[in-house]
Parts: sequence; structure tokens; C-alpha cells
Amino acid sequence: MKGGKFVVLFVLIVFGYFGKSSAFELATPSQIRIVTEHLPPYQIGKTGVLTGGKIGNKVLPIAKQLFPNVQIEVLPWARAYKLALSRPNTIIFSIVKTPERTDKFHWIAVVETVTTQLVAKSDHPISETQDLNELLGLQVGVKRDDAVSSILLQHGFEYGRNMTDIISTVSTLQMLEKGRVDAVPSNEHVIKYYCQMSGCEPKDFKRVYTFKTLSEDFYIAASLGTDPNVLTALSDAFANLEAKD
Repeated sequence: MKGGKFVVLFVLIVFGYFGKSSAFELATPSQIRIVTEHLPPYQIGKTGVLTGGKIGNKVLPIAKQLFPNVQIEVLPWARAYKLALSRPNTIIFSIVKTPERTDKFHWIAVVETVTTQLVAKSDHPISETQDLNELLGLQVGVKRDDAVSSILLQHGFEYGRNMTDIISTVSTLQMLEKGRVDAVPSNEHVIKYYCQMSGCEPKDFKRVYTFKTLSEDFYIAASLGTDPNVLTALSDAFANLEAKD
């Protein structure tokens, strides 16, 4: 569904759903926070506020209708994640659902399906593998507290030895280009957008590993303790939009 039709459809659904009563009598705007990270092309932020992106453009009209006085904050992933872990009435996206995270959030809806890989520079001697153990000799740049870092830690990688803590996805690719790390989590869509912005070529990178055990679904989720009315409203809005898509 194209952007214009999406917005029109959303407005119809939201006003149909909330026409008789507000779902937010308990959770006031001052209580609600919506957080994400700068992850182009999925979420694009400017000066700390979400401005667009493939997923951002799905969430923005929803947030505007349901929480008109709440801006979507763009934070480093580790900060956004910790906030959603600890603060009620906090909405976070895009987040991967893992076994370790399942009971730590309310999972509202899938907002995108992606494949996550480890990528290296094309001239790196490492070949693609299906065994993470073969990559233990690499220096991998990752964001702390993201799903990939958890998998790497489970497979014997360690911060300070063969894992480097990097603040954002864009920073990981910059570090990779400069040769400061050997591999980073990414995918073809992220690399394509990054190269459009930086002047590199997608062929400058290659896939060395695909995380097949990692869910390919990106979710929007809410913290534990979030107002049940908020959860219901969000779930219904996304479900209705999905049904009409």
C-alpha cells in the first residue's frame, strides 16, 4: 500500500475506533514515551526526533493520531532499550523478539520483515560461512544490547577481545569502511542506503554469515506496566491496518 493511501486508511481506522471514547484517559501524554534508533532506511532521525524511514512512515501517522503531543525520540539503541526495559508506558521500535526478550515486553505488531547478516569488506580474505565459530578470529562491531550482540556473546565472542561496542548502525559501517572492525551486522537494504549517503558502492561489501536462528520480524513493543488501554489501542490499530493492507 502506497504512502498516501496508507495515511488515509489509517485515519479512517483510527477515527472509527476512537470516535466514541478516548483510549488514553489513564496514560497522559506526559506519561507516554516513544523511542527508536536511527536505523536508515527503516527509521530516519534528525536532531533526536524521528522524521521518516520505511518503518518510521508507518509508525508516525499512528503516533500522531494516538499521541498528538508526543514526539518519537531517536536515541542510541542501548539507551532506548534500557528505557523500555525499566519505564512503564514506553513504546519502542524496531525490536527483534528473542527468547530472552519474550517476557520483558508487550509485543504489539510486526512492522517489517528483514534478514540480518554479518558483512565484511569485499577484499577481506574471510569467506562466507554457516558456522559462527569460524568467525571468532574477526573483530566484530556491534551495538550493545541488540539481538546480534546477544547471539555473539552466546557463541563465545567477548567485548574487548573480538567484539567492539559501537553506538549506531551507521557508525558500525563507518568503522568497517575504515578497517577498524572486520565485520558488522547489516543487510542489503541498510548498505544500499548507506552507500547512497556516503558515496560507497554496495559491491564494496560482502556477506559472511546469515543469522538464520534470529527472527526476521521487526516489532513495535511496549514496556511492562504500560496502560492496558494503550496496548489495546495500538494492537487494534496495527491489526486493522494489516488486515486492510
